[in-house]
Amino acid sequence: MASILRDAGYELQEELSSTQESELNDHIEYKPVSLIVVGQGEGLPSIATLRQQLETAEKAIPILAIVDNLVGPAPVAALQAGADNCILLQEPQHLIAVVTKELQQAHLCRQARSLKTRLQEVEARCDNLLDHSREAIAYIHEGVHVNANPAYLALFGFANKEDIRGLPLLNLIRREDHDPFKRFLRQVTRAGRGKKPLEVRTLTHMGQEFTSRIECTPTRMNDEPCMQIQVEEVPEPAEAVSRQIEERIREFGKYEPVTGLYNRKYFSEFLDDIRADRGGGAVLYILLSSYRFISEEVGLEAVDLLVSELAGVIKESLTENDVIARFSDAVFTVYTQSVVRKELQELGDKLHAAIKNHTSHAHGRLVTTGACIGICQVRSSHKSARQILIHADRACETARQAGGDQVRIYSPSTSTSGMASEEGQLLLKLKDAISDQRLELSFQPIASFQDGATERYKAFLRILDENQKVLDMGKLLPLAESRGLMRPLDKWVIARGLEILTQRYQSGRVGTVIFINVSSNSVVDEGFFPWLGQSLSDTGLSGSSLVLEVTEEVAEHYFKQMQAFGQRLHSLQCGLALSHFGGKPHSQRLLQHLRPDFIKLDGVLIEQLAKGKEEEPRIAMAAITEQAQAMQTQIVAASVSNAAQMAGIWQFGVTLVQGDMVQEASPYMEFDFSQFAG
Repeated sequence: MASILRDAGYELQEELSSTQESELNDHIEYKPVSLIVVGQGEGLPSIATLRQQLETAEKAIPILAIVDNLVGPAPVAALQAGADNCILLQEPQHLIAVVTKELQQAHLCRQARSLKTRLQEVEARCDNLLDHSREAIAYIHEGVHVNANPAYLALFGFANKEDIRGLPLLNLIRREDHDPFKRFLRQVTRAGRGKKPLEVRTLTHMGQEFTSRIECTPTRMNDEPCMQIQVEEVPEPAEAVSRQIEERIREFGKYEPVTGLYNRKYFSEFLDDIRADRGGGAVLYILLSSYRFISEEVGLEAVDLLVSELAGVIKESLTENDVIARFSDAVFTVYTQSVVRKELQELGDKLHAAIKNHTSHAHGRLVTTGACIGICQVRSSHKSARQILIHADRACETARQAGGDQVRIYSPSTSTSGMASEEGQLLLKLKDAISDQRLELSFQPIASFQDGATERYKAFLRILDENQKVLDMGKLLPLAESRGLMRPLDKWVIARGLEILTQRYQSGRVGTVIFINVSSNSVVDEGFFPWLGQSLSDTGLSGSSLVLEVTEEVAEHYFKQMQAFGQRLHSLQCGLALSHFGGKPHSQRLLQHLRPDFIKLDGVLIEQLAKGKEEEPRIAMAAITEQAQAMQTQIVAASVSNAAQMAGIWQFGVTLVQGDMVQEASPYMEFDFSQFAG
């Protein structure tokens, strides 16, 4: 072979190698090998091994396999193993032709690799120059952006390349200039080179207009034809710039920065214009009830996040013709064209539910709030926007003093002084009742369809007036809680409950458990658990005879304190129950994090299940049931008053029931639990 190739004009130096892998590798790695010829047979190097070594070394060296015949399985096997070609020793011309071809091919391969490396280096330098160029440059393929440099992104107000990739170029050009710009692009494409730049009105990401001078040049990117766009902003005349700045200042002056809604000044001016035009309609004054607590306990960042999200929630509940503003830190105001009292009440209820059901997340905590909503209809008798807003505020105050989280429509016959007087009278009656010990408990059984041995009762506090009539607890308890007066009342109920349990235990009724509701005042009271532990110790009762209930709303508002509250309860072997539970976006998360022993279903959810008209309550109930069973949390259907409600929750496997259907609340613990146990 060497002789034949030398006669053909090749300068040849042969290197013979053993079959040792290390020696083969040395030849490939460290010697200027141009061609490898290998025979086939026992004791000869493997073609597959040679190919693997070449790929590892990234060398473009042809492998020629010696065969006896070009027809048959031998040449096919050699090519499949990795040989580039086969040669016949007995055919000199064939040998020369194959060697010439393969050496040329290897040269082209090495040249291609070199060119690819140089191309990558050039592209990297171009990308670097593009990124650091002060000129705004982008690349367009089939009408959409595929790349742009930082100067281009900044000019049009985009944060990064991902925001603009795939965006049609025409989206950044004023609609009136689309046709001339398309003609300009067609001319550049037909000419195959750049033409005189075109001036058009362009748009930023936020829709602000400015004049640009655009130059287009056909080019290629990633082997695809594309268009390079170079944009230069044309300075506006000084007078036009000044006018635009003034317009923007006036426009920005309408908005509140956190939410992007209209501000107090603009809303008041708008309302004055409506009143002057006798436009009618109504104003809703929305006060966020937990604003101060969230700002103090979680921080201003959490407040801003919640308020910003609620702005969107409220807007989704309104029509395009309604106007919404952030009137102050904790207040939204809405103007609506509706004048029908029923429609206004429905809108207020809709907004109240949307706000109450929204959950925000800040610093790992669930953040929610309720709202008091006051509504005032705009009338011709109103002398100013300020008077309308004052009346809406008064209606809101009526809702707040009635216990909060309510909707009230302003009535001229209602006065704040009258409300304050009613509140004062209630507080006075409460203090007199506490002083005279006009407090009592009533009990309602919690029946089980499985276990008749455990006697469970829910304890209710009743406060009597001087005529021994029960006061309106729906108004009195929220008022007492808002004034921080529920701490002593919670302790009285627990102390009285433990006293009754002691009497029952002494008479042999040792299987009784009392459920007692505690307020937010006790949840945040540092002295509550030392007192509870001492009370249990004094009576000698086990904590397992006591289950403390906290409403889901309180658990949500005081989430951090509730985690510690539940842990300390369990350390005393007491149970924890979440009442008015379910059907809210955060319900399952509260269940997961607080891990209560019981959840007492909200009456609204039970009624929805009884009606069976909507699928959403069924889905929510199924999810709650599955999660509760996995966590070994028992479910209580509370406030069940009829068979339809019982049937609605029975299908989900709920076996603990409380309500008038079982038995109305009474001063006595006398109920036969065995009649329900199956």
